[in-house]
Amino acid sequence: MASFYGFLVLLAYVSSGFGQDNDKQPSCLTVKSAYRSKRLTETDVPQAAVDGVDLRVCPKDSGKQCCSQRMEDRFAVLASGDFDKAVSSKVGEVRALFNEQAKTFDDHFLQLIKKSQQELHSMFEKIYGNHYLQNTKIFMDLFVDLTNYYNGATKSDVTNIMNEFFTNLMRRMFQIMNDQYQFGSSYLDCVSKQMENLEPFGDVPQKLTPQVRKVMIHARTFAQALHEGRDVIHMLENAISSSKECKNRLIKLKYCSWCKAMTSLKPCFKFCTDVHKGCLADVAKVNAQWQTYMEALNAILEKQTGSTNIQDVMTQLHLKISFAIMNFQSAEKMKEVREKVFQAKECGNPGRTKRSTDDFDFTLEGNSRQRRDDAALARTSSQVTLDKLSTNFKAKMKVADNFWIVLPESVCGDISVKDKNSDCWNGVGKGSYTSPDDGDNDVEDDPTPTATRAIEKLKDIVDQLEAAINGDEIINVISGDGSASGESGSGESGDGGNVIPEITDEPPTSENDIDENEDDENVQGGGVGQPKAGLKKNSASRHVMGAWLLCSAIWVLRFALIA
Repeated sequence: MASFYGFLVLLAYVSSGFGQDNDKQPSCLTVKSAYRSKRLTETDVPQAAVDGVDLRVCPKDSGKQCCSQRMEDRFAVLASGDFDKAVSSKVGEVRALFNEQAKTFDDHFLQLIKKSQQELHSMFEKIYGNHYLQNTKIFMDLFVDLTNYYNGATKSDVTNIMNEFFTNLMRRMFQIMNDQYQFGSSYLDCVSKQMENLEPFGDVPQKLTPQVRKVMIHARTFAQALHEGRDVIHMLENAISSSKECKNRLIKLKYCSWCKAMTSLKPCFKFCTDVHKGCLADVAKVNAQWQTYMEALNAILEKQTGSTNIQDVMTQLHLKISFAIMNFQSAEKMKEVREKVFQAKECGNPGRTKRSTDDFDFTLEGNSRQRRDDAALARTSSQVTLDKLSTNFKAKMKVADNFWIVLPESVCGDISVKDKNSDCWNGVGKGSYTSPDDGDNDVEDDPTPTATRAIEKLKDIVDQLEAAINGDEIINVISGDGSASGESGSGESGDGGNVIPEITDEPPTSENDIDENEDDENVQGGGVGQPKAGLKKNSASRHVMGAWLLCSAIWVLRFALIA
């Protein structure tokens, strides 16, 4: 029995000289097996451990090796592929998250507009009957315009959309309620211009328009910021690549352990993060601006779930419009509006026409109690959807906080040993790892062009978000060279806000339409050193005049000599 135990001890001692946990005399059999699993030719692997003096990347001064230069070349391809796959996986998860959230909020906001349209149609058909159905286009156009605004398919802002709606509604109601008169289009245009003084709908437009504008700006800017944030992620994802220096570090991290026959030994976590920080140093430079962007996203989300939010405003939109209509069709208001219009010098008295027997008034077919009941029903409807989306957004988007700075740790969490012990690959052998510079591997050189573009793009998005939070919106104007510049405006007047300048597609039709300061603006806009169109024209005129005077002088001199 004693001899049997002695044999086991001897066998264990002999076996310890082989396998993947011995730095001095590794067995290359496990390396061949692992190499073959990567679909590589195992003949690249030495039959037995060699000195490894020809190695260019892996340590060659730590005893016998199971590696060759050819294997290092193969390791470079493997390490680069592993890196790209691991990073793309993490970045792709966040990109997919942004895409998912953008679609979720897009669907929600557009559904709110659609549902508001459906509620208005259902309520107005019930209350106003044919009076509404014969004029439904006025109301449906409002929701089409709001949808187009949200989708960025119109140049009109919400204030103009709402003003146009109430103007068209007033014109039509004025016609219907005064159908004993004959109105031409020019007369109705005059009536429309009196709307501000007439206030046919009471104060409903003045209160409702800013509310609709506010929530639509918040919703559109927030959703656009999600889409644009996803595009920034995609831009950086495509730009991430492993340089030669990075590939060498990745080889040391993932595959130099094979040279010691430690094919299953994972790298130390700190070693892994140091390597990936170096490889991802450029995208890390984007993180500060990225975090500012994330904070702005959350700030505008808080605004959207405040006391004035798109869900409440859109749910009650049809009720507010109904209040406006009922205000106009009251006997006192109809009389007041009619008298003011007819007495206005700009409009005057219209011609009378015989009243048709099938004419009608835009009046209720129900009663005010029914309208109040509908309003109460709308207010008690579920208001948790937007809050639920907001809560879900905050929970899911935590993974995106400081994403670019924690990306190395995210990648290394799957491929390294986190525990603080010596059971990991430290780049030389099995043991603990200490960062050579206390973990600060940040590269201080300037960002690459792609990182710079990403930073500038994020700044633009943040500007848009902050403008929306303050009740403004930035209009991106595409210049002739394809670059975009932003203008900020509140879209309102009379309340101290910025006013968005009117944009027209029509060119100036005369010299008087051209701004006298145009030349100065050209210089400020980057035209320094470029000849101005006005100067060219004046210079050409002077040349023509000079030539004419010279010719005249020659003819006068010729006639004088003949005489």
